[in-house]
Amino acid sequence: QYMHRWLHDVKFNELKPKTFDRKETTLEYQVYPYIGDIQINNISSNDVQALINTLVKENFSYSTIIKAF
Repeated sequence: QYMHRWLHDVKFNELKPKTFDRKETTLEYQVYPYIGDIQINNISSNDVQALINTLVKENFSYSTIIKAF
């Protein structure tokens, strides 16, 4: 997964441990389940909107939804 690799290889040393953990958790629970199987170059604006709509329907907070992006 591109985002996982990017987070671990690029951002790991730039982020504080709690920030890193929060980003990793956000990816794991709010992003991967919905668009994690789509190659990054194939993610469309419709996919992103569907993700947002799903998170809203599942009562995620506004701040959690923003963190997913």
